[in-house]
Amino acid sequence: MLNEYIQRVEQPRFVREQGTQHQGIRNPPNRQGVGYQQAPPPLPPPARVIHMITGGLEAGGLSSKQRKLYVREVKHQNRSQKRKFDDAEWKTQPITFTSVDLETVVTPHNDPLVTSVTINNCEVQRVLVDTGSAPDIMYFHCFESLRIDPALLQRYDGPIYGFNNQPVPVEGVLTMNVAFGSGRSYVTPTVRFLVVKMASSFNAVIGRPTLTEIRAVVSQSHLCMKFPTPTGIATLRGNQEVARHCYITSVTQPQKDKAQTPEINPKQIPDDRQVMGVEIVDNRPEDETRAAPVEDVEEVQINDRDPSRKTQIGTKLSSEERAELIAFLWANNDVFAWTSADMPGIPTSVFQHKLSTNPLKKPVAQKRRLFGGERLKVIKEEVEKLLQAGFVRRVDYCEWVANPVLVKKANGKWRMCIDYTNLNDACPKDCYPMPNIDKLVEAASGNERLSLLDAYSGYHQVPMALEDEGKTSFYAGDEIYCYVMMPFGLKNAGATYQKMVTIVFRAQIGRNLEVYVDDIVVKSLKADDHLTDLAETFNNLRQNRMRLNPAKCIFGVESRKFLGFMVSRRGIEVNPEKIRAIAEMEPPKSLALELKLSAIQVYSDSHLVVNQINSICEVVDPVMVKYVALVAELKCKFQKFCLSKIPRTENEQADSLSKIASDSSSHSRSVFVEVLDEPSFVKPRVMEISTNPGTPSWTDPILSFLRDGIVPEDRQEAMKLRRKASRYTLVDGVLYKRSFSLPLLQCLNPYEAEYALREVHEGVCGSHIGARTLAHKVLRQGYYWPNMYKDATLFVQRCLKCQFFAHLTHQPAEELTTLVAPWPFAQWGLDLLGPFIKGVGGVTHLIVGVDYFTKWVEARPLSSLTSKKVEDFVFSSIICRYGILNQIVADNGTQFNCTSFRDFCSSYGIKLQFTSVYHPESNGMVESVNKCILEGIKPRLEQHKAKWADEINNVLWAYRTTSRTATGETPYHLAFGTEAVIPVEIGVPSLRVTHFDEGQNGQLLRESLDLLDDLREEARLRTLVYKQKIANFYNKRVRPRTFKLGDLVLRKAGLTGFETRFGKLAPNWEGPYTVAEVPHPGAYILRDTKGKRVPRVWNVNNLKKFYP
Repeated sequence: MLNEYIQRVEQPRFVREQGTQHQGIRNPPNRQGVGYQQAPPPLPPPARVIHMITGGLEAGGLSSKQRKLYVREVKHQNRSQKRKFDDAEWKTQPITFTSVDLETVVTPHNDPLVTSVTINNCEVQRVLVDTGSAPDIMYFHCFESLRIDPALLQRYDGPIYGFNNQPVPVEGVLTMNVAFGSGRSYVTPTVRFLVVKMASSFNAVIGRPTLTEIRAVVSQSHLCMKFPTPTGIATLRGNQEVARHCYITSVTQPQKDKAQTPEINPKQIPDDRQVMGVEIVDNRPEDETRAAPVEDVEEVQINDRDPSRKTQIGTKLSSEERAELIAFLWANNDVFAWTSADMPGIPTSVFQHKLSTNPLKKPVAQKRRLFGGERLKVIKEEVEKLLQAGFVRRVDYCEWVANPVLVKKANGKWRMCIDYTNLNDACPKDCYPMPNIDKLVEAASGNERLSLLDAYSGYHQVPMALEDEGKTSFYAGDEIYCYVMMPFGLKNAGATYQKMVTIVFRAQIGRNLEVYVDDIVVKSLKADDHLTDLAETFNNLRQNRMRLNPAKCIFGVESRKFLGFMVSRRGIEVNPEKIRAIAEMEPPKSLALELKLSAIQVYSDSHLVVNQINSICEVVDPVMVKYVALVAELKCKFQKFCLSKIPRTENEQADSLSKIASDSSSHSRSVFVEVLDEPSFVKPRVMEISTNPGTPSWTDPILSFLRDGIVPEDRQEAMKLRRKASRYTLVDGVLYKRSFSLPLLQCLNPYEAEYALREVHEGVCGSHIGARTLAHKVLRQGYYWPNMYKDATLFVQRCLKCQFFAHLTHQPAEELTTLVAPWPFAQWGLDLLGPFIKGVGGVTHLIVGVDYFTKWVEARPLSSLTSKKVEDFVFSSIICRYGILNQIVADNGTQFNCTSFRDFCSSYGIKLQFTSVYHPESNGMVESVNKCILEGIKPRLEQHKAKWADEINNVLWAYRTTSRTATGETPYHLAFGTEAVIPVEIGVPSLRVTHFDEGQNGQLLRESLDLLDDLREEARLRTLVYKQKIANFYNKRVRPRTFKLGDLVLRKAGLTGFETRFGKLAPNWEGPYTVAEVPHPGAYILRDTKGKRVPRVWNVNNLKKFYP
């Protein structure tokens, strides 16, 4: 209501006739005695309230003589003389600030103290209390609002200066009584205001003169001011909300042209007048036209059947306009679409989208991408919505098929898109001209009323041509759908939609409507014509069966953002949000940050320079070579850099800047020019500093003793040096060591030693030899220094090439971890064996499953390696025969490590455990069975290798009926409690076959089943003993190697395809990587140098430490 009042009332502005704002007062207990006066009557309520305020300062008098006297008064004061106070007792009351004063303050803060006072029986709000202000300032608009007779203004001849260093005229001096406080605790000092005509966010500024007179103490942290009164200490509190509003107003709104600011020529000021300074908070006139923020809107109901069906209208409409607009929307609510079912679509006779595919392009059916879990559910739900809305239909046969793509929104939900890359490549670009945005924005501005419309699912209102519907087909689960209405993602969808809206609104565009694709704005030069323009627009929408989205439509506003610009009846305005962003922008720390760009476009009128920098022409001039090199360094600061040739007539600004540095008299300099002492391409010279001269060396004490006879002061150290020096000698000032292998060895300091190691190890005559060999070779060359072998070891250890081409380690780095299943058929291992020669039915692989307890084996030939095949094997061959298992151990193949198989295991509560990459020992049980199956198949095939699948059952029967070393029993016996009858017992009848008694057989089988638990327990104990023996044997070969979090490691290069790329010259190791996690001993999760996680878990046997 206040904003509406301010706009409708031009003068006086922001004046309220009633109401007051009281400040908190702390009243002391009643006292009687000397110095206390009777309490005055309560302060009468103000007649009016003034809301706008500003600020300034003054001190020391007007003339030069008064100023000098003002300074000498402090300079020559006799500080040794005790000052006498004749104040009343109530003026010397103690003033304190406590935590109670902070209860209403939002902390931490940096807000000014903005409060309200009473002037001329009016409550003046937004008064700034400024202890740094010399005068008390009142701004002219506040003076006018107070309705004070201008004759009361006293003459003031001197101007004041603000931060802009421009003289500001003073209208005069106003002497008024100002009331500070409320209730019975207040003071009314006489204040002399300087009245100035400057715009500000405040109405007045209370400076030091008044604060000193009322004995006020200001606490910035408590945002309050306390001063003594006859009835006690009064507290005047600041308003944080008002203070921050004043700040935002000052920094976000533009200033008026300086030409409109009244100025005074300093030369016209009399010599006997001094200029005083004043802080100008905001130097804009109050009648300045400012860019208004986006107009507020309100929701209104436009349907009587459903109260939730609403749209938005402007809040600045009069009551009559508002009622007429709502009635219009009620009468035309059939043009709005509340759901997708309310969209009939544009008639095909009006418009339809056609795909002009190139007949030479072969139709592409993309390879189907598999989705699972949450993503598949999202796709099915989205397709179901499109199907119910009539936007898509099922299709049986199609040549063009695309995949759906799910993109995560900012709110965490998924958006389904279709990958029409191949279809868009086959369609030529539609060159339909798009409207010019600048012209549209300019045409939309300068109107009294605007309405912004938004089409409901705009693209989906345009029908597809019947012959082109099949080309938009896409996968959705197990079915294929195609679009009946135009989908998003097509190359020419935007141009098609623009063409459609141009046809629909052809009679209105440019007159009372502007449209850019799906941004529609209905404009009216006069507010009275707006309903007529809306009625015409709605008729066109209804005739063409086009529907609007009520949630995104806004009707009857004066200003709104259109195509990124603020348009209103005043024209195109600056967006206040962008102004605030610039005001709050942090200072840049580099060129890229200063420009806030990741790409830069540069223009030049020199064809030669452009071609040289773009590496099209060779640079011959040696000076130009250095400039081109400098440009190459600067180009790296941006992600994209482009230099283009333009005519000289279009490069006038750069040409004018280049002439500033000219010495020609015809080009007079009007700006300061920095003269470089050296060309900009000259870089500071970087000189290599040798660590040899002046650095301590192990040879210094020996040289000092042999050359000058200097020994340490300590007797023990001196004796030690003499014995040590006896093995050294000086030859031509060079220190040598007497040796057993050679006559003399030259002693090297640390710098020379490092050079010798580097040259021998990796120089022209080096071959990256080992540490011991390196030390011996340097020694045989006649050089010596202490700890040669240790230094050589550290040097070789950190050599990058030695680390990447080091021999592969075959010794295990972690002790063997044995796995024992808790009960039969609880834990199974899965693996794939193959490929084999293609057999009957196209089978090429064999899937093998092994029970860890009984060693029972199941296997099945496969023609394709898919997760569906694996799921079918687990379900039919394991779950349906032996019950639901507890855990599956498999490798990292895509058949096992995929979403589909994970979901399958989760549905039955099966734990899925993966082995380390390229570490078959992690699933050694299955690997051992694979070897046995392969060895059993080979002798049976002879010349008929393709019949390997027919021999699987025979091999499995042989394995199941053979005693295993670990358990001492056959898998068949542990599984069923008895031994199977094999063919040899039929050919040569065994004892149990010969004496078979059918009557006793059933009883014996039941007894065997009763004893089966004991048999399995014995087998479990034998397995534990057997695995312990294997572990002891294995652990003897272990060479422990562990890593901690953050360690740098190398990975075997053969696991990542280096050998196929480089052949015999490939390195043995690659990396480095950082250890990110340690799931369990011997297994590590890695990250590359960019921080990206390396897929899967890696065993320690495939890693080695990296030394940077």
